[in-house]
Amino acid sequence: MPKEDKVSEIAEEEVQDGEDTPLEVEDSESEIEMDFSVVKNFDPVLQDVPYLCMITQMKTGTAKSGNQKVAVQVEVVETREGEEAFLGRIVTRDYSLQPNALFSFMGLLVSVGEDPEKLKESGKFKLKPEAYLGVQLVMYAQNSTYQGNERSQIRRTLSAYKWKEAKVQADTESTEGAESAAGEASF
Repeated sequence: MPKEDKVSEIAEEEVQDGEDTPLEVEDSESEIEMDFSVVKNFDPVLQDVPYLCMITQMKTGTAKSGNQKVAVQVEVVETREGEEAFLGRIVTRDYSLQPNALFSFMGLLVSVGEDPEKLKESGKFKLKPEAYLGVQLVMYAQNSTYQGNERSQIRRTLSAYKWKEAKVQADTESTEGAESAAGEASF
């Protein structure tokens, strides 16, 4: 029996079972309009290269282990010259709030303007994730493979005020690396 006939038969059965009106059956040739421009790009970025990013999401939650975590998502808003293809990429990281791992999240908070001394001396810090949305920082990524897919995660962060300095340092390191490789190749 063709699919359309089976659907019609089911709709008729519903009417016979006491329904007042037949079920509406969607035409299999109908169109659905979708806007894929809102889909974020999670493709990996270059590893150990600075990117100016903006925090687009920060949520508290519980890890599979049962421990508290903070999930952070940043979007690349500026790159070094020649790396514009990475604009708009999304990079994430789940920060563990376990005492032995708290230094990583503290580093992120310092990168977005929190005073490290005040964080330490207060004893208790009340996180308001929404307060950090839209805040910029410099991000370095680390790439890994997860379930067969390469992905980037936030490795370390710096204050957005250090963006120009980070770009210059990365450009210098890549130029020195290229010169070193060229020198080794000439032997």
